[in-house]
Amino acid sequence: MGMYSDNRPQSNPLESIHNDSLSYLAIFYKELLNNDVFNRQYANRFADLMNTIFLESEYLPIFDKLKNEMQIEMYRHCDRWNMSYNGWLSGSNTSRISDFIKERSPYMRSFLRERYQWGANDTLVLSVSPEGKGRIKLNTITITDNNWQGLYFDSIPVAIEAIPNPGFEFVGWESPTSPSLADSGRIIHTYYLKSFDNIKALFYSPSGIEDTLDIAITEFNYREWE
Repeated sequence: MGMYSDNRPQSNPLESIHNDSLSYLAIFYKELLNNDVFNRQYANRFADLMNTIFLESEYLPIFDKLKNEMQIEMYRHCDRWNMSYNGWLSGSNTSRISDFIKERSPYMRSFLRERYQWGANDTLVLSVSPEGKGRIKLNTITITDNNWQGLYFDSIPVAIEAIPNPGFEFVGWESPTSPSLADSGRIIHTYYLKSFDNIKALFYSPSGIEDTLDIAITEFNYREWE
């Protein structure tokens, strides 16, 4: 996480893996990448995570929360070992971790593109209409926000699935950048992105009302079988 000189935002972990000819883990990893199915899943899962939990807006609050929880113990620790508590609180270690979280993703995307020839970064924008009446599953993540944006590799196809809410049905895709998607079904198994793709899933309900019927269990007859 950036605390040591060999683990900074610009450090490339792929070099050591591919230069390792002895470790069985490195050998196994490199062999897996020769499989086209694994290569696609690996690229998309990596991108999915960088577009969600590894975002600065998601990751930094977790780090700040952990740092706040440690403060009481660190105060005792610093007192015990004659260290500066204020130095720990605003010192180089915590700032390096924070900088790592902020700066890492662009470097990592660049390392992956160069090593594995996954192509350029393409921006994908996903929406649903009517808003809130469905969601979109993109590879391994589910998108519920309108105008959601993520970066993906244009040489690696993504999978997209429209999921309507109860009472609604999927009626089509709308995309000014990829008009041909209008002829696609609810599930698109293989789709290569354009440079800036904007895709919307369209849903419809004959009644215009979402089916929110809940099943309520009001009685248990647990002796019926006796």
